[in-house]
Amino acid sequence: MARHRKRTHRASASILVLAAVAATGCGGGAQHATTAASAPVPSPRQSGPARAPIAAPRPPVISAGRTIRSFSGAGGREIGSLSEKTPIVLQWSAAGSHFQLFTARGVILLDSHARAGRIRLAPGSYSRLHVASPASWTLLLRASA
Repeated sequence: MARHRKRTHRASASILVLAAVAATGCGGGAQHATTAASAPVPSPRQSGPARAPIAAPRPPVISAGRTIRSFSGAGGREIGSLSEKTPIVLQWSAAGSHFQLFTARGVILLDSHARAGRIRLAPGSYSRLHVASPASWTLLLRASA
């Protein structure tokens, strides 16, 4: 009988702890919301000279060698297949705000809102490459440097 009371007491205590955690940790109580609203958070004060904002990190520069092939057009266009034994660099520029390059199987190799850029493409075979862009574009396949 004493064992049964201990188990019941432990279970009751556990339920009380869980109920207390749920009431305060979930933010569901009106008292919690009132307390948060009545205690304003002080604004931090700057001391010393003003600091310049931290600039976002820049992507690494991808160096490229000679141009192997070049393509240009406007809108969507299939540019053919590609098979390379070494890595190459895809360099693009576009007059529009979106540029995509994908394979016949629907694998997206490049999806960018930048007007220009470079990516490194791994060695391999890429069948029936297709460019999609709302405006004029240029694509260079360059040797990896």
